[in-house]
Parts: sequence; C-alpha cells; structure tokens
Amino acid sequence: MKTIMKNTIKALFAVVLMTCFAACSDDNVSDLQLSGNCSIEALTLDDYEGKVDLASRTVTVNLPETYDTRSMTVTELRLSEGASANVQKGQTINMEGVQNIHVTNGDLYLDWKLVAKRDEAKISSFVINDVYNGIIDQNAKTITVYIPGDVDITALVPTISFSEGAICQPLSGVAQDFTNPVVYTVTNGTAQAQYTVMVFAIDKPKAVFVGNAPTMNDLDPEAKEACSWMLANIEKSLYASFASFFKPIRTFYQDNVVYVDANGERFNPTKNEEVFKPEKGYQAEVGVKYQLNAWLTANASLFYIRKMNSTATLTSKYQEEVN
Repeated sequence: MKTIMKNTIKALFAVVLMTCFAACSDDNVSDLQLSGNCSIEALTLDDYEGKVDLASRTVTVNLPETYDTRSMTVTELRLSEGASANVQKGQTINMEGVQNIHVTNGDLYLDWKLVAKRDEAKISSFVINDVYNGIIDQNAKTITVYIPGDVDITALVPTISFSEGAICQPLSGVAQDFTNPVVYTVTNGTAQAQYTVMVFAIDKPKAVFVGNAPTMNDLDPEAKEACSWMLANIEKSLYASFASFFKPIRTFYQDNVVYVDANGERFNPTKNEEVFKPEKGYQAEVGVKYQLNAWLTANASLFYIRKMNSTATLTSKYQEEVN
C-alpha cells in the first residue's frame, strides 16, 4: 500500500513539473513597451529657441530683459519618435514660473523642466586687489572704490562678479590703470549695461570728529559748527558716527486687518498674539574732506541704515477686501 501511494505522489509531481516546463516554454515576451525614447529634441516659445540640457532634463529659453512671460506660445515642439507630451505645439503657457513637461513613449516616461530666463547684464560685485570693495549704484551704473593713498592706482586688479552667462569687458582679473574712470561693459544676449568705475586714493585722516548723533546734521548747533570748521580747515579730516535705535511698538492681531509678510504673501496670525516684533536697527555715517589741489576740494559723505522688523500700512486695496 505504501509503495502504491509513493508511486502516485511521484506521478502527480511529474505532471506538475511538466506543466511548469510547458508554461515556461511558451512565448515569454512582456506586454510592456520599453523600447522608446522620451527626449525633447527642440522647443521654442514665441519663436525664441530653447537650450536643451539632456543631463538635467531642462529646456531653458532666453528672453529679452523686459519680455512679458505671462502668455507665451509653444511655436515648436519636437520629441523623440513615437513620444507624446502634456504640452502641445500652439499651446499658450504662463512662464512666470518653472513648468513641468511630462513626456511619454509607450510605457516609459520622463519629466522635463521648462524655464524662461530673461537676459540680465549686471555687475554684482567689484573688488580691487581682493581687498577693496566697490560701492555699486545699479541705477546710475557707477562703481566707486576707495583705496589707501600708498597703493599704485595705475596697476589695480579687479575681481568682478556678474550675471551668469554674461561677458564682461575689460576682463576680470586683468590689471587696469584707474587714474581716470574706466567703463566696464557687461553683455548677455539682448541685455547690455555699462558701468563707470571710479577709484579714489585717500590717505589716512589727520583728524576724526566722532559724533553721538546718527548723522552730522543731527548734531547740536555747537558740535555741528565745530565739526564743520574741522572738515573745512583740516586736510584729510573725517567725521564718523554710529547710532542704534529701538521702537518699543508691538503689533497685535486685529480682526479688520489683512496681514502681509515681507514677500507680499498674506497670512493669518493667531488671535491675541503678537504679529510683528518691535522695529530696531542701526545707522552710521562717515564724512571726509579731501584737498585734491590748491583749487579743488572734495567733500564726501556715506550713510548706511539697517532696519529690521519694519512695518507699513498698505493701500486701501486690502482694506476693501476686509470690508
């Protein structure tokens, strides 16, 4: 009886194995379509050609500096053979932010980033001899640098930081004679800006008037008169002051007020709790008189004010929403 049972089990096991081998011998090709490619080969917005970066899967479209990107048309879109995307030729896109393009091909897919980047030509930093930082006025396109009088003004080496992708002439890191103002030109696509760099050699001051007021104009009449006399009569004299301030005014929640943060975004503070911290900060001034020659005298003054936790009341636009 045991022998018959063993033979029966062996027979069943053999049938199962044959069934498995038969199943494995059938055509074992998957239904998944994995042979396609999901690349963006070309894309243009408003006829501005995009730069395709395969490594980062990013398409960057460079535009003029003031171009309106709120409603741009896809004027060309070329994908890998057999691929499709969630963006079509002729479609209008708001390009104020980064857009995602989902490309599929069979059962494969890749996500791409579409970026609209305005051309920018701007100098952000100008340092001479790795020590003396230039004061940049972006509106007037001027850069002012002060150096000690014993530094050779005819062979100064500027290190310049400027907009990504831009070209600057004269070149950064090349020695330059700054006896007279030098014009630096930054070019980036359709954008171009010219900065006039002026370098002033100033010796150490012979006299310093240190005031306890934020600015020279805030001195009491007697101190102001003394300071003015010093600057007018003592060559290379200097006025300096430093002051801090604190306004112990706290802002608490009110039901009829719309609150906006520093980024312009509305938020809802907790009732009966402090919304903004008290305003504080500091300010400093430095003034100098410099005798250029027997006929020409220069007086210069620099201010720096740093405010923190500043608050302001906005226009009635937000008030109308509350009412």
